[in-house]
Amino acid sequence: MAMAVVGSLDNAFWKFSRAVYAAPGVADESLTMQESHCVDVNVLLFCAWLAVARKVALTTDDVKAIGRLADEWHERAVKPLRGVRRYMKNVSGSDVAALRTGVKGAELEAEQIEQAMLFAHAERHWPRAGQAVLPAALWTNLEIYLRTQGYAGPGGEGLPLRSFCAAVLKRQI
Repeated sequence: MAMAVVGSLDNAFWKFSRAVYAAPGVADESLTMQESHCVDVNVLLFCAWLAVARKVALTTDDVKAIGRLADEWHERAVKPLRGVRRYMKNVSGSDVAALRTGVKGAELEAEQIEQAMLFAHAERHWPRAGQAVLPAALWTNLEIYLRTQGYAGPGGEGLPLRSFCAAVLKRQI
C-alpha cells in the first residue's frame, strides 16, 4: 500500500505529543504499555489528542481505522529503527555510539512522519471540534484503543496511565 504524508510534520498534534511525553512519568508509563501490550505510543497519543484538542469520542471502528492507517508505517519503519537502536545499545565503541545517536534521530523522524499521517487523518475526518466532554472522552478513547491491543485491565481512572492522563488533561486546548 502506497502511503503519503499530507501536511506539515510540525503540526499541533506533534507539539502536543512532545509536551505530554516530556511530562514526569509519561515516558515510563507509555514505554511500559508499548512493551507489555504492543501499544503504539503515537496512536495512544493521537487518541488522547483527539479527545482534548478536537473533543472527539472515538468508536471502536474509528480506532481500528486509525490502527490500520498507522500499522504499516509503524511496523516497516519505526519498529525496525527501534530494533537497530536497541541492538546498538549493547555494542561498545564510540563509532557505534555515534551511529546509534543517528539511528535514534531517524527513529524519531519516522515517528514524526507517523504522527503527520495521523494528523492528516484527523484533518479529513474531524476538521472541527466535536461535542465530547472531558475527561470522559479521554478515558473512552484510551480504553477503546487499549482494548484493541488486548489490554483488559480496569477502565476509566484505573487506566495504567495516570501520569499520561494527568499530562494530557493539562494540555487541554
